[in-house]
Formats: sequence, structure tokens, C-alpha cells
Amino acid sequence: MQQKIAIVVEPDFLRLHVGVRTYLLALHALLSREHRVDWIAFEREPGGERRWFHLFPRPEAGPDEQATETVLQGRPEEVFRSAAGISGDAPAGRADCWRTGIGSDLAMEGYDSIIIGNPWLVDFESRLPACRVLGVVYDLVPNQYVFAMPGPHKPFAFAGAHRRGFVHYRDHCDAVLAISPRAADDYARAFGVDHARVVALPPVLPASYDTAARARNERPPRVVLASPFDRRKGLAVMPAILNAAADAIDTVSIYGGVRCSNRDLKDFFRALQVRHVEWFPQASAATVHRLFLESKALLFPSFDEGLGLPVLEAQRCGCRVMIRDKPPMRDLAGPGSVFLPADEAAAGAEFARMVNEPFDHAGLQDWARAGFGGRRVLDAVNAVLSRPP
Repeated sequence: MQQKIAIVVEPDFLRLHVGVRTYLLALHALLSREHRVDWIAFEREPGGERRWFHLFPRPEAGPDEQATETVLQGRPEEVFRSAAGISGDAPAGRADCWRTGIGSDLAMEGYDSIIIGNPWLVDFESRLPACRVLGVVYDLVPNQYVFAMPGPHKPFAFAGAHRRGFVHYRDHCDAVLAISPRAADDYARAFGVDHARVVALPPVLPASYDTAARARNERPPRVVLASPFDRRKGLAVMPAILNAAADAIDTVSIYGGVRCSNRDLKDFFRALQVRHVEWFPQASAATVHRLFLESKALLFPSFDEGLGLPVLEAQRCGCRVMIRDKPPMRDLAGPGSVFLPADEAAAGAEFARMVNEPFDHAGLQDWARAGFGGRRVLDAVNAVLSRPP
């Protein structure tokens, strides 16, 4: 039965948290096949009153927007010299959404279900007004890193915002949607929530991958790095692996902004010894598709992921992946995947083999298409939405 559903997001969610934005856009597209789904957000008035409003993303404001896309290319040192001021944020002042007001009483909208899009936006103390209220969990990485990271780098503020939302989910939500089994288990154990209330959704791909071009087996010796400029993504080990495979690689294609220090960025490019680099700090979805369709392999040595969306996207385009042998990445590994050896020289030799050897990229794409379909995700969410309140 069709429901009226709201997904609560930050007012500027299209300019923040690329992975979260991509996930929510994919979830919205799936749910909209069978339900009426609204984007809603809120802001606080000077007196503290919360004002709700509808968001309507501009047609060109989604992940396919190319207006701000740039590319830096050349030898590694040339790319770094061109990178001054680069970040992962959209230009300030860009209006991504139109708004229409709701007012202070969200209950007047009469939603059957409300999905809280992320835990760190939660600043409400009581349950939102709907028959079913769900919260989305991406990962517990900030909370875990408070204990694991050295003192000056502990993400106390972001971890605290996550914890506030996670506690609200536990106390006021009917169910929690986790983006992977690992995220579901971490949340249930950390917050003492019955596992029956925490639903691990099947892998979600952006809707644009439904029409991805047919993968070709003949590809140039190009490799991809997905949002690598983050210590959590394994930034420190990437140059040594790529250098060990440099004879096999013509181009290293990079997409994604900077989430590391300028020193880390400089160290990466200074250490890198490959022939040619191209970097898209703000890549459109079309560019990401093209890179995966034209590349032999994705190097993705991330230590911690809620889902590992680049692993899904790459394989959906027939691009092999080198990943760590740990969840959730290993749960997504398809034919031709390689788990990262501990030794960087050995990892480089394996990566060179992935680039050099013939491979059935079209077969990998078929495998991913069969395993990562949107119907399974929609059925799983519908099962939660149909539970008695």
C-alpha cells in the first residue's frame, strides 16, 4: 500500500557528505517507485522554535551536475602545484534546493512514515509525528575512533553528534536501517538495541547505475582511486603500491575532495612515481561512471567503511577491485577481486597483474547487476514500513 513518507535531511545536504547524499538520493529514488516521498528539513528560529520546510532539489542539482567539475592533470608534482585551495565542498552560496514552508507543527503533514536521514542532524528530544519512525545508520567510525585515534585527532564533536542521534534512534524509533551487516551489528552492540529492530539493508547503488553502459573487456592501463585523500581510506599506503605497479599503469585517475592535511596531500604527491595523474576534485556521476568503465582496477585500501560504495560502483561498471579483507568490503567482493596483501611491494605486484592480465570485465558487470539490484532494497524497506507501529 502506498505511504506518504518523509526523509529528514540537513537543509544543505546536497553540498555535504558525498556518500550520505548519494545513499539518500538512491533510497529516495527506490521508494518513489511505490510511495510518495518528500524531502523535509528544519532550522531553528532565534527563539529556539523549530521551523520545518519541504526541499525540492533542482533538476540539475543532483549527482550528475557538472557545472563545478574541474580536472587537474599531469605528472604528480604538476598536479600538486595546481591543487592550491582544492576541497571537496561545493562553491559557497550555490542554491541546490527550492523550499516551501511547513511551519512549526510537522504533525499537520500527516506522514505515515518518517526516515531520519542521518544521526548527527538530530536535535529533537521526542519522537517525530508519524505512525513509523526510522533512523539510518551509516557507520560508527567516529565513535570508534574516539578510542582508537591519538589524542590530538580524536573526533569528539562529530562522535558526540552521532551518539546523540543513535540514542534517539534507540529510544524513539520503531526500527533502524543500517547500510550493511557490519553497521547493523556495531550499532546494536554499542547501544544495547535488539537486533530485530536493526535491519541491514542490501547494498544500494545510485539509480543512474540502472542504465550504466555495457562494460568492455578491452581497456587502457588506467586505474582509479576513489576519494583517497583521507587517512581512513589508506592514503599512506597508496603511493608505495602504485609505484610498485608503475610500469603497468599509464594513468592514475582520482576523484573526490580533500579530507586530509595539506602535509598529507603533499606527501602523497611527492611520493607518487607514476607517469600521469588526473584528478577530479568534484566529479560528476557521469565522470565516475566513465572512469570505472574505462579502468582496469580500483585501488581501495580503506580501513573502515559503512558500506564501501565505490566497490559497488566499480564492479557495476566491470572494474576489478583491490580491497582489505575485512567487512563490509569483503562482503561485496566479486569475481576478480583481490584482497590487499600486507606487504606493499607484494600488493603492487598483485595490482600490476590486475592491470596486465586479460579479464572478463563484462562478466563482472553481469555479476554485480544481478547481486546489487534495487528491487531487493525496496522489498527490505517495504517490509519494515509495513510492520505494525
